[in-house]
Amino acid sequence: MWVCDCAGRAPYFKLGVYDPSGNTAALKVQWRNFQSAFGAVSVAEKPFKTDDENDDAASPPHSSPAPPISVSIDTAATPLATLSAMMVGTGAEFLNHEIVGGLSSQLLFGESFEEPPHNTSLYNESRGHPQLGCPNVAPTSTVNLSAMWAPLLATAPAGSSIALLHGGRPEAAFNGAQAQRLTLSGAGAVGIVNSGLNCKLGLWFNTQQPYDAAVYLRRAGTSSAAAPLDVRLRLHVGGTVTAEQSVSVASTEWERVNVTLTPNSSSTCGATAEPYPGAMGPNAVRCDGAFSLSLVSAGTLDVDMVTMRAAPNSTADPPLRDVRGAILPVRASVAHQAWGHGAATALRFGGSMVSRHGYRWKDFIGQYEHRQPFVGDWYSLPECSTGEYHRNECAIQSRGVGMFEFVDVAEALGVTPVVTFCLNETAEDMADLVEFIAGDAGRCTL
Repeated sequence: MWVCDCAGRAPYFKLGVYDPSGNTAALKVQWRNFQSAFGAVSVAEKPFKTDDENDDAASPPHSSPAPPISVSIDTAATPLATLSAMMVGTGAEFLNHEIVGGLSSQLLFGESFEEPPHNTSLYNESRGHPQLGCPNVAPTSTVNLSAMWAPLLATAPAGSSIALLHGGRPEAAFNGAQAQRLTLSGAGAVGIVNSGLNCKLGLWFNTQQPYDAAVYLRRAGTSSAAAPLDVRLRLHVGGTVTAEQSVSVASTEWERVNVTLTPNSSSTCGATAEPYPGAMGPNAVRCDGAFSLSLVSAGTLDVDMVTMRAAPNSTADPPLRDVRGAILPVRASVAHQAWGHGAATALRFGGSMVSRHGYRWKDFIGQYEHRQPFVGDWYSLPECSTGEYHRNECAIQSRGVGMFEFVDVAEALGVTPVVTFCLNETAEDMADLVEFIAGDAGRCTL
């Protein structure tokens, strides 16, 4: 059923019933029954045609506009049925930054350094795709960096380097398969910087709003001295520092370090016309904020799993909480605008990820930093096939917000959650899910 105003012509109304047998007599009967069932519906009857014929005749030709047709509905008649409020819903999934970069409160992109390093095959403008990752950062003998990060080498002396460790946990990485190694050979600094989505759109941060950051660090190399690291918020990639805190790590095992950064200047944002993956078009917003990590004393330091979120602010943006009172890792303002205030009664989570092997519910439980990234659909381009990286290793998905957080968000908004699961889940997996949700917590062994 639809109304069309085609290029200013008179609108016309089309109601149809379908019979795969093509029996036009049966179609006429169904049509009249349809009219009778809905009471006073006045519509001109036209000859019924087959599907193929209707494909050609669906739109009136420009030379002969369709005559006006009136449709009236008797709202006082006795309703035949009541539509469930569940008919009004919406959905969200990992594509198009709906979760990472959208709902998720994590501000950094590529937090566990899983994306391949830059190379001309993967991150150029070939085949009409906008460039992915940080521009103009090709690997060299001294810089080999995950593509969603850029190097800071302006004051690094010769012999300093940024290396990408590849090989999995725990030898090479704390989370996923990769981590970064910073080596400083003398006085100066060597570091890396993150500028948010796709290393291009920048970070927005607000004056006097605290931001909670966490990073996993490990001292490497031959030196036994603690390795000092400066954690900073900047205006522009290598520009003015607006907040900073120094930390140091002496352990040769992975150790989480927490910092809180409160900027004394806000970043600025404006529209950009640059093409952006995901059909965001010319209306994307670019900000000039950046987050950096810099090794500032001679030595070697490994870095992995970096996160930053705005600290909970009960006045400006009250956080969403689960039923136990824990703060959910989402942007409350985004959730409220998208799905709150009666905007939807049902909220579906999933989508195309159901066909991805890594989209398994058991991998979405536990602490965020211990959940391993998986290969999804985002950034899955034909160029993703270089060297040791297989086709989809540039389509890395974070598990920071998963199906269980999504259920918590829906419940906090008073919306019914609808969750889709991986097509490869077995009957035993789903039985485990029922036990996990409704069973005796003392018997859970997952």
